[in-house]
Amino acid sequence: KKQKYHNDEIGFLSKAFDKMASRIQKSMNKLQSEIKERREKEREIRELIENTPLPIVIIRNNGAYSINNMFTRVFGYVEDNLKTFEDWFTLSAPPDISARENREIWKKILAKKTSGSKLVFIRCKNQQILEVEIRHKRVQKQNLLIFNDLTEIKEAEKRLRTTRNYLTQLFNSINLLLVAVDEDGRITQWNQAIEKFTGIKSEFAIGIELWNVA
Repeated sequence: KKQKYHNDEIGFLSKAFDKMASRIQKSMNKLQSEIKERREKEREIRELIENTPLPIVIIRNNGAYSINNMFTRVFGYVEDNLKTFEDWFTLSAPPDISARENREIWKKILAKKTSGSKLVFIRCKNQQILEVEIRHKRVQKQNLLIFNDLTEIKEAEKRLRTTRNYLTQLFNSINLLLVAVDEDGRITQWNQAIEKFTGIKSEFAIGIELWNVA
């Protein structure tokens, strides 16, 4: 029902006040809706970060920071161990560099205004040293750091190289004529015995289809 006002000064003021109150109420409703929507988005982002299988740190402009569960699982540190993220600069320094040098490395990473990545060595709480790729991105004036532990990959690559070298040596030590090919018939191994027999060096044979080696 439409409000009726007296046609006098009091009625005029009442009408103006009610209009102002209505506008304030609409603004408040809009603000509350925006706050609710923002909180919902923040909750969704937080859940996404927590469920990400990589360590993540978000550093805000005021120095406050947050870490996800995977950060604690990989590096061993919880937020109680780090009063500010600058404590991380000291605690994570590997044995071969000083805390000051490590702090400079991290400050350069955080000072970048564009996305990038860097390989660093990090000392965990249990003193284990990990080789880690750090991906850095500025998101709404915050620093987002994503860590990718390369230690196991590097160790696997090292074991693979060792195994490959061992098999090559074993392959070459056999006096029989031995050739290995892949599923497409391309030569992958060409031992020394067949080199001597054919006069064709392995570097010229490997990668060639077997039936094309003359």
